Amino acid sequence: MDRTDPFTGDVVVKATVAGKLWELQQEFCYKNPEHLGGTTEPIAVHIPLNTDFASVPRPFVWLFPRYGVYTRSAILHDSLCGQHSMQRAEADRIFRDSMKELDVALARRWVMWAGVRAGGMWDVLRQGGMWRAVRSPAVLKRAAGWLLVAVPAAVFLAVPAVVISVWLVLFWLIEKFLYLLLKAFRKEPNHPKLLFKTS
Repeated sequence: MDRTDPFTGDVVVKATVAGKLWELQQEFCYKNPEHLGGTTEPIAVHIPLNTDFASVPRPFVWLFPRYGVYTRSAILHDSLCGQHSMQRAEADRIFRDSMKELDVALARRWVMWAGVRAGGMWDVLRQGGMWRAVRSPAVLKRAAGWLLVAVPAAVFLAVPAVVISVWLVLFWLIEKFLYLLLKAFRKEPNHPKLLFKTS
């Protein structure tokens, strides 16, 4: 099915010094007025903005690469999450809906949405807002909807995530062994790092 591209402008990025984030070099816009309270003003993604594209933990990158057809949606989400004027749940919804407009398959966009919602809910819990959230029927309804997506996704992803995590640790042990071996011969190898986050 052909869709009209909801984004205007290209994604132009430059690697940061640390190499884990990318600096947006050119602004672009998301132009679906459905999310803008009926106005025709697009949502602008302004510079400067640092992004890691889709924030996917390493054990899941095999199924959800950090970038792809949804890259602009991921950068838009990073931008929206940095705005204090928008609720995190709304930013997450726009992320999901914009992926639909980019023709991302249903299961992939809903599981990715469940992942960013988990991050948003974790932020609420860390800030001590759990009891306030639990008293809200609307929040409980959204949480139930999230569980309908998150639980089957977690079951599907659990085994591959464990296997990949074990292999990441094993590979790190091999790197650590080689590091210590080279160091014994007075070489100066780079120190291996065990990272489960991609940024």
